[in-house]
Amino acid sequence: MLALTGLLLGSPALAQTPPPMVNGERTSEHPQVGALVAYYEGYGGSSFCSGTLIHPEWVATAAHCVEAAEQYERQGVTILFYMAPDVYDADGVLDYAVADQFEMHPSYDGNSLGNSWDLGLLHLEKPITAVPPLSVNTDGIGGWTGEIVTFLGYGITKDDSLGGGGGGVKRVTNIPIYDSNEQILYAYDSVQNLCSGDSGGGGIRQDDTTGQWELISVNSFVYAVQSGSTSCVGGGSGSARIDTAIDWIEDFVPLDEVGFGTPALDIDDPMYMDTGDPLNPYDNNLSSEEPGLLGCSQVPGGRSLWMAALAVGGLLLRRRD
Repeated sequence: MLALTGLLLGSPALAQTPPPMVNGERTSEHPQVGALVAYYEGYGGSSFCSGTLIHPEWVATAAHCVEAAEQYERQGVTILFYMAPDVYDADGVLDYAVADQFEMHPSYDGNSLGNSWDLGLLHLEKPITAVPPLSVNTDGIGGWTGEIVTFLGYGITKDDSLGGGGGGVKRVTNIPIYDSNEQILYAYDSVQNLCSGDSGGGGIRQDDTTGQWELISVNSFVYAVQSGSTSCVGGGSGSARIDTAIDWIEDFVPLDEVGFGTPALDIDDPMYMDTGDPLNPYDNNLSSEEPGLLGCSQVPGGRSLWMAALAVGGLLLRRRD
């Protein structure tokens, strides 16, 4: 077990609390959504992305977060999935585990910001049993325009150009869907938005029939709307849909173990196409888009004591447009 005193105790409190998650709220609800933390033994650590527990041993996140995590790990940094309202405060910590396997969607292109297949998975060294995993959405999302989605993450509260800050605290905001395609949910509100560090966090919604909360998307990127100089404040967001990537997810994650697997298919299903694989009978023929927008990952910073050393090693990553 890692000794996390550097992470928990080496972080001074903020003098002022900036507007959270671009006008969201701090929360301890939906504990399945946690932080991805880069932890360097003896120096401490800092959060850089978010993720959602969908199986006791698996976390759904963004592919560009997995990409960053792999680069950190090659530098001797341990990647943790950390479940707490504030990763720098020992109070409220539910559990944490080391990530020991990293998977990115095979269609993800790390050179294309806003890539619609920005989906990744982390396998945990030990199962997390403090809370049950969050269910995943396996149904379509037709007709959801105007529906409110709850977004969670550990990102900063405003663009770097406006001072940034506030990362490592879980926040929540509710934003309506204004558009979608087969791969992306676009959400926009004139006041609320995601920001750097919210990448990989969950877009969640209650099932209309059961009332059960489900992970429907993974936070991927933000883009400017009201101002060309700020993508977080006054901007919108794009998140990668879970349902259209469910076959890939189930290649790694045994969702049936937690009761969230893809339901049995009816041969009369209009979406059914014989692919020759009985475990993957759907052929969605999906194409990717490239909005070329600002990804919402976050380099560790602010309240960490070891960033200068990592910067020298060229480890600091931020997705830029």
